[in-house]
Amino acid sequence: MSNRDRRRTRRNRRRSTSHAIMNDPGHPTCQEPTTPGGRAMTTSAEPTRSGPAEEFDPHDPSITAENLHTRYDSVRSRCPVSHGSNHGGYWLLTRYADVRSVALNSATFSSAKGVFLPAISERRLPLLEMDDPEHQTYRKILARTFNAVTARKWAPRISEIVNGLVDDFIDDGRADLISQFAEPLPLTVIGEVFGLSPEDRTRVRNDAFEFLACASGSPDAALALDRMLGRWEELVERRRQQPADDLITTLVQADFGEWDGSTAMIARIMFTLSFGGHDTTILVLGSMMLHLARNPDQRRELIGDPELIPSAVDELLRLYAPLHNFRRDATADTTIAETAIKAGEPVLLGWGAANRDPEKFPNPHRADFTRANAREHVTFGAGTHACIGQYLAKTELQTALRILLDRIGEYELDGEPTVTGLTGGGHHHGVERLPVRFTPR
Repeated sequence: MSNRDRRRTRRNRRRSTSHAIMNDPGHPTCQEPTTPGGRAMTTSAEPTRSGPAEEFDPHDPSITAENLHTRYDSVRSRCPVSHGSNHGGYWLLTRYADVRSVALNSATFSSAKGVFLPAISERRLPLLEMDDPEHQTYRKILARTFNAVTARKWAPRISEIVNGLVDDFIDDGRADLISQFAEPLPLTVIGEVFGLSPEDRTRVRNDAFEFLACASGSPDAALALDRMLGRWEELVERRRQQPADDLITTLVQADFGEWDGSTAMIARIMFTLSFGGHDTTILVLGSMMLHLARNPDQRRELIGDPELIPSAVDELLRLYAPLHNFRRDATADTTIAETAIKAGEPVLLGWGAANRDPEKFPNPHRADFTRANAREHVTFGAGTHACIGQYLAKTELQTALRILLDRIGEYELDGEPTVTGLTGGGHHHGVERLPVRFTPR
């Protein structure tokens, strides 16, 4: 199956059922929007409520790239802590302050039951689906590889990889910037960081596409995960026999104390890292390049002043989060924005919606490369579970845009791009095809 066929399958199978936005009069209703001071999380109290809750189901197939943020805006303004009745019931947070406060409160909001709604598999995905202190044990070991200092050390090699990819298509004057650029870049980088052979990198890429083609909660997702973990276990066992200077060997030789350091656990860690470091980078890099294709003035601004690229990357990360919702579960009765949340109830953190909250980011749908607080986006999450690979990802994104704009300069669309709504169990959003033409500089 070709990559394009996999992406098409991924779109067609991304959701298990079809649900429209609706009212749920049988469930507690929604508080009208409150002031920022009224949104702070407090201890449990009986809130005052009015008006029916507006339901937003991330698996609703009527959500498209065109209407996604319009629907977020509607829910945020009418019912910022909204209740959904599907998938066993859940709360969706769409305001920045609420999303960030829950992400920072890992004691009250647990990740241990899973971050996908519904769950993809009974197997936990470390570090995503762990609470402290277990989570911190694994994270500290991985932080030796994923930190700002190490990312800077990788920068020259990432530049070489980016230049090599551009070399492959620059003389043609046209390219699909997804299949020829955005896809192979993170795959090559994580392949080298992880110590994977070219053949193993291809398997990782194909596994990611297969996994994303499955809706969360479907039997296919669990079966696909089992197959992929089996392949990772083979790689881990190989490193036990033949150590190398790579991340797998680091984990094999690490001391996890009282926590699980088995081949099966290390395989799950590697799958989680490869999945997170591959697909999300592809999607957001594609969104950035599409934005610059559709906004030539801003593209020329970056070509003329490359020093703006780091701030532009943060602003575009804010606008085009590749992952839109992660689940947490309340461990005790509490309140969010004067809305009562009972112990055991799932809460979806709306990263994509929070990033466009006008109370945090004025004129939120406009890209402003000089926005003072752009770096405060929650695209990489927040708190103890903030994305461990964010430094490496930002290095890749900044390097990719800098070299691409320097070498191909002006470019324009050479056909219709393919942009998704919300796909897969993690509610991913991004670009899957981006044909362009250009005259090399």
